[in-house]
Parts: sequence; structure tokens; C-alpha cells
Amino acid sequence: MKLGIVLPSRNRPQGLKRMVSSLLDNAAKPDRVRIFVGLDDDDPSLNQTEDMPNCDRVIRPPQNTVARMIDDLSYKAEQFCDATLRMDDDFICETRGWDDNCECMTGLGFWLPDDPTHPGHFMSFSGMSTQMAGWLRERQGFVHAPWFPFWFTDTWLNGLGDMASAKAVLDMKISQPEGRGMTHGLRDLPFWTEFFEGFRQYRAHIAMHLIEDLYPDGILKRTALMKVQERFQIAALLMQRIKAPEFIAKTASRAEAFEGTSAFRYRMAKTQAENVIAEAQKAA
Repeated sequence: MKLGIVLPSRNRPQGLKRMVSSLLDNAAKPDRVRIFVGLDDDDPSLNQTEDMPNCDRVIRPPQNTVARMIDDLSYKAEQFCDATLRMDDDFICETRGWDDNCECMTGLGFWLPDDPTHPGHFMSFSGMSTQMAGWLRERQGFVHAPWFPFWFTDTWLNGLGDMASAKAVLDMKISQPEGRGMTHGLRDLPFWTEFFEGFRQYRAHIAMHLIEDLYPDGILKRTALMKVQERFQIAALLMQRIKAPEFIAKTASRAEAFEGTSAFRYRMAKTQAENVIAEAQKAA
């Protein structure tokens, strides 16, 4: 099995190299691992990321959201690999032979590494077969929802996996050596929460299609379909925590200061989301 690692990076050359080293040093067969590194062409650390083994550097003009870069990288990885894993440059892989453990990533469904920074089997980083990625692109036009400047891209896939009963844990532990840092780009949480929630019925629709294609006809499929509405409501309850004023205040205090180019990209991302809302209201 050929494995593609989707690894966006912005101004973190040392973290990027550390993650690449941890993946290759711990791989049982590193020659089957191909790492797709996304870099902005204005990244001042570009000359520090050359000559990394097994890496395809994808250098392009900055995107409004890292999520869009992730989806573009995933698409490139899907052309060469049998399965993909999304990672970040402030994590490392700790499991020896992790690539052997990824042999299970076939067919439809999602796999999640063991990430202690996100307990409760939340899929902060998603693994899937190229077949699954192609299925998502055909159904919703992307694998990783491209609009969000923070948080909700992984929450989108996690919700699909929950509603479709289609998540499994990989034997692959990852960790953050420097601990959790600031929340990049966190602004206007009520707006982004409402924007994300506006797609909840749509995600339930996608989840039902996934169940239809994933499960054989019979009691398992019927049971999974009956649970979609229950898990739909659970997702709504979980979002209430994010909407609480005290939670909004707490997370805003953890946001990085941003200005200049970062602020411009954020404004463009929010404008795009507002346009999506306007188009949906017009079509309703």
C-alpha cells in the first residue's frame, strides 16, 4: 500500500522537519510513504525546507484558508497513493511500524490516529482510502471542507463519520511535543459556528448515502440508518457548548494576534462564507 501524508505548513520549518523525520524514522517501509508538503510562496522559511526525503513540496500562492490548501494537497496525494492521512507540522508520530498499521485503510470509511490532545475519539486528523476520498469528492465536491479558517474542517469529517457509524481508530499515536499553542485565526466564533451548523442537514444527507454504499443490505444497514437522526441531535447538543458566551470568551483569549496579510486572508475567507450563505438563501 502506498501512503500519502497531507502536511500543510506555514512558517514552521523546524516543526515540519521534525514531523517528517518522525514519520520516516518510525515507518516499517519508508519507501512507500510519500509526504505532500503545502507551502506558501511567500513563506520566509522556504529555503529551510529543501531536500527533505520522500517529500513533494507543493509551493503556491497563499490560500485564504489552510483548509483549502489541505484539500488541494489531498487531491494531489490521491493521484499517487492508495490511502491518505492528514497531519500537522506541530505534531510528531510516536508509533513504530505505523505504516503497517495503516494497511487497514481500504474501502469506505474513516480512520483516526490516537491523538491525546483530542480525547473521546474526535477525528482531529483523518485517514481514508483513495476510494473514500473519491467518494467524498463525487458527493460533496471536496474531501476537506475548504471554507473554514479554523476548527470546523476536521469537525465536518468527524460528524460524517459519527453519523454514518464509519470511524475506526488507527494504531498510530501522535503527540504535540511543545503542547497546545495558540488558536490560529480564531475570530467571530458565533458566525463560523452558525455557518457550520447551516450544513448539518446536508452532512446528515451525505452520511445516509455513505451508509447505503458502505453497509450490505440487512439489519446492520437498517440500524445505522435509524441512528442517523439520533446522532444528528447529539451533534446539535455538542455545538451548544461552543455557542456559550463563556466558551467564546475563553477561546478568544487564546487567539493569536493577527494583522497584515493574515488579517486580509481572514477577511477574504469570511466574505466567501457570507457569499455561500447569500447563494443558499437565494436558492431557498
